[in-house]
Amino acid sequence: MYKKKQFSGLSKKYSSYQDTGSVGMMMEICHKNLEENKLVQSLSKDSIILEIGAGSSPHLKYLKHTYKKYFFLENSIFSIKHLKKKYKKNKKIFYTWEEKKVVIGKR
Repeated sequence: MYKKKQFSGLSKKYSSYQDTGSVGMMMEICHKNLEENKLVQSLSKDSIILEIGAGSSPHLKYLKHTYKKYFFLENSIFSIKHLKKKYKKNKKIFYTWEEKKVVIGKR
């Protein structure tokens, strides 16, 4: 989410933007509709889930099925800290941080 400390104060503002109003409503509709997908509904209780780029609004709270493990893959230490704090009691959740610099136009 935020790679520089100077922007970390924006977390609450960003979260309120993502979770409220028309943007929040659309995000909620998307998350709920994903759970209605037949492939997602067929997942077993032994599923291992990878969520890429959860940020401050992970899909986890919309899950309708159980899971064995849930991985968050993030490129932001700030987001990882936020998620660890939010889900510290859930022992099925694991966190992965990946920082990779992408250079556009070079091969």
